[in-house]
Amino acid sequence: MRLTNSADFPQGCFYQLTLSKVRPGPISLADIPGGIAVSTVVNSPLSSLYHSLSNVYYPLLGIDQQQGGTAVRKQQRTVDPKLEELLLDVQAGLGKLVRGADGGQAIDQGGGLHEIQTPLDELKYWADLAANPAAGVHARAAAQVLNHLDALQQPLTDLSNGSIEGDWEGALELVGRSGDALRQVWPLKMPPTGWAYPQKRMQHFLKTLGMALVMFVQRKLQGVDLWRTSFNVLKGSLIAAGQLLAAWIREASTLTSDWAVGLDAGGHLWEGPAFCDAHVAAFQDRIERIYALRDLHEELSALLSQEETSALGLGSVFAPFAQLAALHVSEFTAAAWASAEAEHERRLEVVSARISQKFKELFATVIIPNMALSTSQQSGGKDGPNASVAVAHPQQLFQELRQYSRLLSRPRIAAALQAEQSALAKQVDQYLELLQTELDKQQDGARGRAAINTGRLMHGVADSISWLMQCQAKASSVRDILQLLVGTANSTNSTESTAANGTQVGDAPATVALRSCLSTAVSLVQTIETQKKDMFTMWQDDVQSQLQDMASWKTSRLMTFDAANSHIRCHFNEALVGLLKEVRQLQALGFNVRREVLQEVETAGKFYRYGMVLHQCAHFYNNIATEMIPSQKPMMLADAVEFEKVCCAVLCCAALCCAALGWAVLCCAALHCAALCDTVECLCGDYVSRRCEASHS
Repeated sequence: MRLTNSADFPQGCFYQLTLSKVRPGPISLADIPGGIAVSTVVNSPLSSLYHSLSNVYYPLLGIDQQQGGTAVRKQQRTVDPKLEELLLDVQAGLGKLVRGADGGQAIDQGGGLHEIQTPLDELKYWADLAANPAAGVHARAAAQVLNHLDALQQPLTDLSNGSIEGDWEGALELVGRSGDALRQVWPLKMPPTGWAYPQKRMQHFLKTLGMALVMFVQRKLQGVDLWRTSFNVLKGSLIAAGQLLAAWIREASTLTSDWAVGLDAGGHLWEGPAFCDAHVAAFQDRIERIYALRDLHEELSALLSQEETSALGLGSVFAPFAQLAALHVSEFTAAAWASAEAEHERRLEVVSARISQKFKELFATVIIPNMALSTSQQSGGKDGPNASVAVAHPQQLFQELRQYSRLLSRPRIAAALQAEQSALAKQVDQYLELLQTELDKQQDGARGRAAINTGRLMHGVADSISWLMQCQAKASSVRDILQLLVGTANSTNSTESTAANGTQVGDAPATVALRSCLSTAVSLVQTIETQKKDMFTMWQDDVQSQLQDMASWKTSRLMTFDAANSHIRCHFNEALVGLLKEVRQLQALGFNVRREVLQEVETAGKFYRYGMVLHQCAHFYNNIATEMIPSQKPMMLADAVEFEKVCCAVLCCAALCCAALGWAVLCCAALHCAALCDTVECLCGDYVSRRCEASHS
């Protein structure tokens, strides 16, 4: 610290406080404070003048900073238009100087970054550098960077004003567009050996982008009472804000992680860990915490009557946050927020006690009895002793538990439900045993070619795999609920020692039982997953081994005549019909079928319709003689002879040209099918019985 009577800013000085007299002469008490002007200088006099004009005097004069060359007016004009224009020119010139776009050294050294306060400042820096004829190669590199970043100019301007097109969706789209632009500028080189965008500058730009998104969220929620506004009105904005910040954190991390391994880096590798903006992450956490508090309040309100809500003081639980700026997130406000949360939890103690009583009643009258009856019915079959009693399915009960997952995860409520958790663990264990028994039966049935039918129009392995997926979904639902309850138990019985089997030392008996059920559920899910993959692999191997035999139809004739019984035989392999259906069903279930099998199925799919038509025509030809009575033959003779001629023509054509006009040519099959169908329709249309019915009706 140095005191001086001169107004200078020596080298090595970064901060200065200046007190100057407004009028000449000795200072008196009457001059304080009106006769003393106080000003600060930070980094440099030019920088301080620029920021004073931009952040203090322009708003006081009713003019915002220039945006895209246009001054945005906030209030009534207080200065002459010509003077206002001069002030804007001064601001533009000062901005160009303080941003350091004078010779390109800031690119290599990362200097001048403290003057880049917003993403728009960064874009102005590159625009100034590109327009500087003295910058040389730096100007050409800056022009390349600006070419990719210029598309962000208008969206970033709108974002800073809080009125971007598309609102939350528009801001989310800007995140993706920013990531795409940064992927383009990162590999750009600066002749002769440098990079146009050094890592230090990119880190700073990512920080300013994150801060711009935070300020956008603050503007959108400005003036909104976060604690009294209806949750249905506020919910959408909180969710959108959380998604926006999460998308940016993910985008920035993905960008720098990709650059670190050389992806889209052009040789410009990112050094060190992936970028993570602690302030944006803390702000996102605050948004999610506000949402969780409001959601918890809604759940509690839904479970309590109006009289209970009033008596328990639920309406005043947010009072500790009333005088707190919840969206101002920093290390200085963290203590106040933690104190408000602690007071909020204290006010919820009596409410949690009442909710615990309601959950005890729910477990005692609904969940545990229905679980017991349901497992008893399923294990005893339809003819069991309780078969006539209508009870809820276990999955419905698990869904009800999931509905109250946030409340069940609260430590005070979970600690009060230890007895109910023990009873639940017993019923869940029986339900898992039942699932295991059904799985064993299905395995035995599959080995005996009598797999359990899911009741759907599925074939072969698709039916078995579908059943396994249903069983896996049931086991996964149990696992998820148990993970919730065990996680709750961890919070209420926190210890530092863990036994070899994963059980926490000092756990309550209910927690030990739940942990045992969780282990069983996880093992069952893994077993089903392994069995599902093995079954699909065996099916693919079996099908691939039979592909050569299945494909023999492609080199055969369309149809042949069997002289022994005077029947026509179609040579389309009917086994492919079942394979085609199986492959489509397995793909719908999410399985990736091998390319060789898919190629054969794709070929069969092209001829499937024609094969079915030829099968029907052959069946019609082979059975028409038995379906006609002697009195009908004279009336059908002409059409029958014509049908036989068409069939003979198809047979003769296939015999003469062999496979060249057989299944290998799609248009050939289509022509023959069309000819046969026309003749069959004519014959069926003249069917005597229909004529007789029409005549006698």
